[in-house]
Amino acid sequence: MVALAGFSPLSDFYSIRLTTREAGELVGTSHARVTQLERGGDSLNLMTVSRTASRLGYRTKLVFEPENGDGPSVTAPLPGA
Repeated sequence: MVALAGFSPLSDFYSIRLTTREAGELVGTSHARVTQLERGGDSLNLMTVSRTASRLGYRTKLVFEPENGDGPSVTAPLPGA
C-alpha cells in the first residue's frame, strides 16, 4: 500500500459543501470513513484515490519525476472504478 501523506481526495467536498454523509454516499463509503480520511487517521492506497477521483469525475495519473530534475518523467494512468 502506498500512503499519500497530506493528500485529501475529498477536498472538493469543501468547495461544494457536502456533509460527510453526503460525501460518503457519493463515493460509496460511510460517513465515518470520510471523517476518518479527513482527519488523516488512515493511509490511502492508490486504488482508493483513483476510485474516489473517478466518482468525482476526475482521471488519475501516477507521475514519477527525478528529484534532481535530470531525466525524463514517467506518467502512468491509474484505473478508476
